[in-house]
Amino acid sequence: MYVKRRGSSSNLAELEKKVVGPGRLLGWQGVLALMAGSLGCGGEDLGSFERVVVQRDLLEDLSDWRVTETHGELGPQFGVLTPSYSANHDAGDLPSILLPTGTRVAYTFPQGEGPAVLRAAAGVDLSVPRSLPAGGQPLRVHFEAHLDGEVVLDLTVPVLPTPPGPRTAKDPQVWHWLGGKQDGLLVSGGQTLTLFAEVRGSRRKLPDLKFGFGGLVTESSLVTPRREATEEEPNIILVVVDTERADRVSTGGYSRVTTPNLDRLARRGLTFEDAWVTAPWTWPATASILTGLEPLAHGVTSHESCYLSHELPSLPKLLAERGFSTAGFSCNPLIVADKNFDAGFERFETTADFTPGAEVMPEVLSWLRENAGRRFFLYLHLVDPHDPHRPSPEQQARLGGQKPEGFPEHGYRKLGGRLRKKVVEVGPNGYDYHDFVTPTEEAWVQAAYDACVATADECVGQLLDEVRELGLTDKTVIAYTSDHGEELFDHGLTNHAHSLHPELMRTPLVISGPGIPRGERRTQRVSNRHLATTLALLGGGQLPVEDGLNLVEPGLEPEGELFFHTTKGIWNDWAMVEIFGVLEDDWALHWAPKGVPFRTLPEVDPGEGQWRLYDRRNDPTELLDVSARYPEVAERLRARILKWREARTQSTFSFGAGAATRSLLEGVGYIELGEDGE
Repeated sequence: MYVKRRGSSSNLAELEKKVVGPGRLLGWQGVLALMAGSLGCGGEDLGSFERVVVQRDLLEDLSDWRVTETHGELGPQFGVLTPSYSANHDAGDLPSILLPTGTRVAYTFPQGEGPAVLRAAAGVDLSVPRSLPAGGQPLRVHFEAHLDGEVVLDLTVPVLPTPPGPRTAKDPQVWHWLGGKQDGLLVSGGQTLTLFAEVRGSRRKLPDLKFGFGGLVTESSLVTPRREATEEEPNIILVVVDTERADRVSTGGYSRVTTPNLDRLARRGLTFEDAWVTAPWTWPATASILTGLEPLAHGVTSHESCYLSHELPSLPKLLAERGFSTAGFSCNPLIVADKNFDAGFERFETTADFTPGAEVMPEVLSWLRENAGRRFFLYLHLVDPHDPHRPSPEQQARLGGQKPEGFPEHGYRKLGGRLRKKVVEVGPNGYDYHDFVTPTEEAWVQAAYDACVATADECVGQLLDEVRELGLTDKTVIAYTSDHGEELFDHGLTNHAHSLHPELMRTPLVISGPGIPRGERRTQRVSNRHLATTLALLGGGQLPVEDGLNLVEPGLEPEGELFFHTTKGIWNDWAMVEIFGVLEDDWALHWAPKGVPFRTLPEVDPGEGQWRLYDRRNDPTELLDVSARYPEVAERLRARILKWREARTQSTFSFGAGAATRSLLEGVGYIELGEDGE
């Protein structure tokens, strides 16, 4: 397990030691603040922690940098660098400034800005060794960094040609951090940072090479006293079970008992029977759950725009500001620190691959016990219903299903790829998945999915039991949802991200705890993005989301319109198509601005694109397009999408995925193989 821990301490002695440590910003004022504010209710010393906040993102605006030396026409650019695919080294994707060889740039920190720790590293993208001829001489990339003229990095990195075969080299490249990764570099307002990079020792004509400096944020540490939870000021636990559709949990009325532990949570809480997500895949949907914003507002919409901006307020940031001890445990390798999903968390852990919840629960429960005496926020992202389906033996035996002979380890993933290729090849009107999937395979997929939903529920049961045994039930709010659903042949395909149909967009939503209605079920249509604003209010704060709702408020009105978005849609014989959707009363419209009829040549102008209208009153599963029958309804709803898109388009800056993340996305079917040129 890859672990990223933010700086923390639990008592005054530890904090005093860190006052004189490199890059630490407590000072004597911070210690006095700590002494004044570290006592909890009843005079008990609950300690304090250093809350790390981003003071400045140096990559926010390219115009803030001055080019002081260049040897060509190309100037610096913003992008993403990935030194290596290796998950065992410090080599992951980082937002970066890319420097053409021989380019020097300078950045001056604003006058009057207090001291901060700069996190910045030099790196060479893995595309560079892959572009070198096999057996050729290594390349040498030289990096320099100066702070007010003082050398803080002077390093030459040899780059060896990547041999044919596996993408991961035996000795992968890594990031080279200014001041070291642990300590960083102390900077202050008025100082000037200068960065330089060039290729040395090569006389041959070189292609455009990707290297430069990544990270480039300044951080400050704020001493924040911990607090004690009460019924009036409760703890908060947020559980997100990845890839869980609403109609396959017994809490939602499914005939099979797949979620007995969620059922018991619902019996003492509030259940929403018509909850929808903002997007049918992990990055944008999870960003919405944590920020309360729609994808076009938070900007996490594709593998080209997947970095959660430092500027965005979020639920974990807000709760940390209010003294919550915060921890995140993610079993999904897309919800990682590299994409800034760890912002606001004192402790954040994630995995290098999709990992069964049973493997992380011991650490989760241990953290819960350690923090039982403090007010805390726990975020748990389970992935058991996501492929590869690996149900626990107990749940597989209980829910049945026989794995077909010869069905491989990643058979479900391969099956999904086979179906996507077929629907693109023959078109949606001439396609019947039964021609490509045997009854035995289909039965296994259905049973395995149910068993995986139940396997995740076992982890939920462990969590509920621990909360009860620690005596925290009456002072802990627990919220449960999913980031998106899963298609199980409903429209002839499997997996997710490719459409906006209800099997992908409707998910469970349950909230339980002090002050929450007990055993109540609401039929109002809502978006689960409002969990962020709701939990923020329960935590004593408020997120600046203009259209945010308090889901537990009595008399909550249903949302008149819900808007959806994906950049990974399948439309006729085209993949990776942007699709917008709106749900209004009993109508649903899906619009692909670049959608074209089947077998249309790429150079044909799509005009206004294509759309499909569904009458959900008579067709709740959205199988029949009635746009030709009700053109005025379709046009009215498309106009609503256009107006919404214009109003919501995000202004925050978001970077894309680097090579390591794109490789992962290809593996799970989120991008088509080779579609991005890698």
